Amino acid sequence: MRIYNNIKYNLYKPDFKGRSERSEFINNTEVDLFDTMIQGQKDCWKLYSSSFLENFIKSDDEISEVMRETVDICRKYKFPLTMDFLQKFKTHKPEVAKFYELVKSKYDIDLEKPPLVYRFIGKNEYEALKKGEIITPQRGYWDRIDVTINPYLNWNEYRVTFKQDKKFSVLNPESRIKQNPGTGHEYFYVYEGPYSIEDTEKIEECKKIDFKE
Repeated sequence: MRIYNNIKYNLYKPDFKGRSERSEFINNTEVDLFDTMIQGQKDCWKLYSSSFLENFIKSDDEISEVMRETVDICRKYKFPLTMDFLQKFKTHKPEVAKFYELVKSKYDIDLEKPPLVYRFIGKNEYEALKKGEIITPQRGYWDRIDVTINPYLNWNEYRVTFKQDKKFSVLNPESRIKQNPGTGHEYFYVYEGPYSIEDTEKIEECKKIDFKE
């Protein structure tokens, strides 16, 4: 399964000067969206990329047939085909509900369960968390902290996995997780508010994680 080039050995500490540098870094490490292989619930985050979602639907004839009308509507009215869009129409369109059922039965993914949320941090933030300190934004986001549903970025020294709580749910409109449109990538979000070690499920050292799992 292809995920990233040399991801296990590239422990980046990027110092972005602007959106273009950030976008270039992301593009250089981005998953191949045309590789539609998914392996159970742990890969549900991939479906939150509209490009991946569309190609995933195309790759399965049964799902493609079920979703034909919905895909055509999105193309006609130039709506992006996203999980957020499908979630809103699930109760109104039988084919979307059928799509959820097929993904669960064929791919062992329950789309009613939100993907885990992660944050990649450096040693200073890691040490602060261990001391019980409250982590607040440092880069002008006011009360927002960069997070992601993509567990394979590996662009710093530690990976924080947040607890499966409603405030860390990308499916709950009342949660404190919001999309980060500045990146142009659907699996990047911001968390509105500071956090502490009490909000985390675990913290792992990136060089000890098997990113090919």
